[in-house]
Amino acid sequence: MRRFPRRRLLAVLTVVAALVAGAGAGFQAAEAAGVVPVRAIVTGSLLNVRSGPGTGFAVVDRVPEGTVVDLRAKQGGWFQVKTPRGITGWVAGEYLTAVLDGVRIVVDPGHGGIDGGAYANTLVEREVNLAIALPLRDILVARGAQVRMTREAREPNLPLWNRDNPYDPGTRTGMANSWPADMLISVHNNSSRNTSTRGLMAIWGNAPQSQALAQAIHDRVLYWTATRQGFDHVSAGQGVYRDTAIRGTTLAITNRSLVPATIVEVAFVSNPQDAALLKNPAFLQAVAKGIADGAGAFLLNRLPDGPIQPAPEAPPAGGGDNGSGTTPPPGDGGSTPPDGGTTPGSGDGSSPPPGDGTPAPENGGGTPGNGNPGGQTPEAPGPGQSPPAAPDEPQQPGPPGPPAPVPPFPDVTGTLAPEVHRARQLGLVDGSADGRFYPQRAVTRAEFAKMVVRAVEVARGSSLPQPAPASFRDVKADMALYEFIAKAAAQGYVLGYPDQTFRPDEPITREQAAAILQRVAGLRSGRATFPDVPDDNQFAPAVAAVAEAKLMRGHTNGYFGFGEPLQRAEAASVAVRLHDFLKK
Repeated sequence: MRRFPRRRLLAVLTVVAALVAGAGAGFQAAEAAGVVPVRAIVTGSLLNVRSGPGTGFAVVDRVPEGTVVDLRAKQGGWFQVKTPRGITGWVAGEYLTAVLDGVRIVVDPGHGGIDGGAYANTLVEREVNLAIALPLRDILVARGAQVRMTREAREPNLPLWNRDNPYDPGTRTGMANSWPADMLISVHNNSSRNTSTRGLMAIWGNAPQSQALAQAIHDRVLYWTATRQGFDHVSAGQGVYRDTAIRGTTLAITNRSLVPATIVEVAFVSNPQDAALLKNPAFLQAVAKGIADGAGAFLLNRLPDGPIQPAPEAPPAGGGDNGSGTTPPPGDGGSTPPDGGTTPGSGDGSSPPPGDGTPAPENGGGTPGNGNPGGQTPEAPGPGQSPPAAPDEPQQPGPPGPPAPVPPFPDVTGTLAPEVHRARQLGLVDGSADGRFYPQRAVTRAEFAKMVVRAVEVARGSSLPQPAPASFRDVKADMALYEFIAKAAAQGYVLGYPDQTFRPDEPITREQAAAILQRVAGLRSGRATFPDVPDDNQFAPAVAAVAEAKLMRGHTNGYFGFGEPLQRAEAASVAVRLHDFLKK
C-alpha cells in the first residue's frame, strides 16, 4: 500500500492532498433543488416557545429535544412553529434542524481502496472517515432523506471527477450532479507535520451555496461535540475556509460539484488529542449527528423571511411529469425522525445534556470503521443518470386549455421560477404527489414529448389528432405516456433511434431537445456557435437554430451544455417559450 503523501501547512492549516484541484472547470454551477422544509426537529435540550420572534417575548410553551414541529413562518433567526400540543409560537432557529423529507444527499467518505489517506497515531483516515459517514447516513435516512454513498466499505475508490463529463455517476462529484443531489458532503480527517495543529475545518469553493453549507455544518458539529457532549473539540483556526485559502488552488469536490458541497475535515489524525477523540465511538457519533443537523440547518437558513408554504397534501390533477402522480421519487429511508432525549435544560435550547440517541461521552478508545470509495465503471458522456421516472397518468383527449390558477411549486426558486410557474398555469407541466416539482431532476424523453405536445395543443387551442399506433418497438399502448409519444411521432416531432426504439425512460440531452424543438417550430438551421458543440455534429444546426430563436439558451459561461441532460426546470422554461413562439 502506498504511503499517503505529506501535506504542506499553510497558515497553520492543511487539507487532504488526495482532493486534487479541479481548476478551470468551465461548467455552470446548477441551482440547488430548493427543497422547502415544512417540519423541523428540536435540537436544544428544552426549547422555549415564545409569543413573538425574540427573547423579549413571553414563554408560552417548552418542547423537549427531538420534538417535531410544523414550520409556519420565519423572521430573522426565529421560526414560528406549531407544537404537537397545538400551540403556535416562535423559537430560536439555532436550536432547530429540518426534517429532510425528500432531500437528496450524497455522502462521500473520503479516500478508499488502496488510498488510505492520512496515517498517524495508529489511525488510517480512510477507516475513520467511513466510521463517521455510516452513522451519518443512518441519521439522514431516519430523518427522511434519500442518501447515496460513494462507498459503504473499504472499496471502492471512485474518481473525484470526469474532465469531459461532469454528470458521470461513476465519479464522486458526478454522482451528485447527475442525480441531482441537494447537497454533497465529503467526510475527511486532516494531517500536518506540525503535530500541535488540531481541530475542525469545513471547506467551501465554487460549488453553489457551499460557504453557507460549510458554515452550518461546522457550527452544528461543534455544538454537539464540544457544547453538548463536552469533548475537547475545537476549530482549526477560523474553522471555515475557502479552498483556495488552504493550498492556493481549488479542490475537486468543492470546484467540480454543481450542487452545494463541502469537505468536512473533522480533526487531525496527526495530533495526539484529536487522535484520541477519533478513537472514541461516542465522539464519532456526535460528529455524525452534528453534520446531519448542519445539513438541516443549511436548508432552514436559506429560507426567506415570511410564511413557509407547506407542500399540498393531494397531487395536482393528472399526476406528475416526474412520476406516477402517486409517490415521490424513490428514496433510501423513512421519514420519521428519531426521538431525542428529554433532559430539561435552560433558556432557548442551549443547555448541554446529550439527546437524539447520541451516547454519552466515554473514556477509552474504539476502533473506527472501515472502508472507502473505489472505481465503478464511468458512464460515457451523455445523458445524466437520474433514476427513470414512472410515466404520467394519461390525459383525457379533448380541447386542452389552461387550468385554474395554482400556487407556485414550493421547491422552485431562481431565475427560471417565473417560467416554471407559468408552465404549470398553462398546463404544460405538473408536480409530484408531494406538491414539489424537483426542478433539477433530469427529464426523460417521454416526459419531454408530453411537454412539447401540450405546448403545441395549448398554443393552438385544440388537441392534436389521435394518431395511429406508434412504430417504436419499446413504446406500448398501455404505457401511461403513450398518447403523447404517439402524437409527437405522428407529427414528426420525434424520430427515435435507428434500431426503431424511442427509449422513453432515458434522460433527454440538451441537443436532442434542440432537434425536437427545431422540428416543432419549423426553424431553419442557424449559425450560432458554442465552443462545446462540434461544428460537424448532426445536432449543431438544431442547436444554432433554437439559440437564435431564443427557445434555448446557453450557460452563462458561453457553453451550450452539449451532452448534458435537460433538467425539469429548463424543460418547463423551454415549453413555455415554445408555446409563446407558436402563439405569435
